[in-house]
Amino acid sequence: MERSIEPRASSSEKLQKCSHGNDASPVDRISNLPEPIICHILSFLPTKFAVGTSILSKSWQFLWAKVNTLDFNDELLLNSDEEEDEDDEFAGGGDGDGENKNFEEFVNSVFIRHKSVTLEKFRLRWRRGGCHAGYINTWFRDAIARNVKVIDLNVDYPDSAYVTQDIGFVYHLPGTLFTCKTLEFLSLEGPFLFKIPAMVCLPKLAVLQLIKVSYEIGSDESFCNFISSCLVLDSLSITRSSGDNLIVCAISSRSLRFLQLHFYSAFLSHWSETERLTIDAPALEHLIWRDEVSRIFSLQGLSSLSKVQLGLHALKCYSDCYNLVVKQVEAVNCAKSLELTRWTSIALACATTSVSTRFENLTELCITCRCCGWSFLNDLMDCAKKLEVLRITIGSSCKRKHKRCWRKPTDVLECLLHSLVQVSFTGFEGLKHELELIRYILKHGSVMKRVNLDIEAASRDSLLQEKISMFPRISHSCRIKFS
Repeated sequence: MERSIEPRASSSEKLQKCSHGNDASPVDRISNLPEPIICHILSFLPTKFAVGTSILSKSWQFLWAKVNTLDFNDELLLNSDEEEDEDDEFAGGGDGDGENKNFEEFVNSVFIRHKSVTLEKFRLRWRRGGCHAGYINTWFRDAIARNVKVIDLNVDYPDSAYVTQDIGFVYHLPGTLFTCKTLEFLSLEGPFLFKIPAMVCLPKLAVLQLIKVSYEIGSDESFCNFISSCLVLDSLSITRSSGDNLIVCAISSRSLRFLQLHFYSAFLSHWSETERLTIDAPALEHLIWRDEVSRIFSLQGLSSLSKVQLGLHALKCYSDCYNLVVKQVEAVNCAKSLELTRWTSIALACATTSVSTRFENLTELCITCRCCGWSFLNDLMDCAKKLEVLRITIGSSCKRKHKRCWRKPTDVLECLLHSLVQVSFTGFEGLKHELELIRYILKHGSVMKRVNLDIEAASRDSLLQEKISMFPRISHSCRIKFS
């Protein structure tokens, strides 16, 4: 029997028709909603789709212009092949440079036609090529003039056709940005030039993200003043790249609770031997610190620090660089939870000095390392007398002779006797030094309750599990779980 195929309803028909059972009369429920509610619904859509609703009916023609969010993304070009519309006054044709030009014109047209007096959010994603630097500045000023709360920009370098000797390959930020009294969230990623004025007034700025931006030469002091002038700043993320002109990264804040730092070393020649990092944040609770370049550092006033994630990488394979990482780890000794990445573990294992500062508050330690890069574990555990949870993740086993592996300590670690209750081991292969560690923990872990062993597929063997299960345990409540 042949099936009849009905034509597929258009998006406008789907929106307008909402029938009950076999009732043929259409009911347009959405259009009957109050205008503020419709605008609120449209605010969750990218601006491209919000503008697209203008073709539904006359009552929808200008609703998008009253929406208080502007969200642009060059991956959603209005003139995409799937949604070409020759009658749309915003659309254009072509691809490549033409698409970039059309997208630029689209953003411009939206700002000209947009009627909302206030702006909740201005978001721009432009990664397929740059635009006229003057446009970025104009859009910035327009958003700030409308008392914007959220600015989130991620853009590529300006098109070479728009670059002049005065502008260069950067976007200059307007001075009004630094005195926007309504701004709560600011995220900038790309070639923005941070030229900080003497007067900074951002009374509501709570979240600040500066990703691969550049700073005016000699702006170390003004950068520090800028951060400290944000009196309610709660979250700060800084990703630095070589050649950003900042020598001293000084962060001083009484309100800051979350800090993420990522300092790259792509081009060593662009980094100064005097790269300095200073942090003074008494309210800081969570620190993510990935650093390959800071030679001089000072961390103070971190009395509230709870969770620390360290991705510290020795800049060169010299003992001095490895020993610097040891000092950086010791600088966060007030943390309650400490996580070390693979590169940090390698540096600690290769250092000629060992961690010796006491971690009085540390209750959780997570390390990721190679099979030959965790000889430092005993020293770190010995400094953490109150350690309760130990998590170890081992990478793939190396083919050479095992070095810098775990070695049985001379004395029993104090945390084993009084506090350590859980050990998790991911990437367990049943190697000799791994078995020795588990045997040692079970033998001396007086308050141990659980040992979780995630065994590599190639090493899974019922005999291995049976062998481990037979290890003597001082704690009768300790259970071993294999996975």
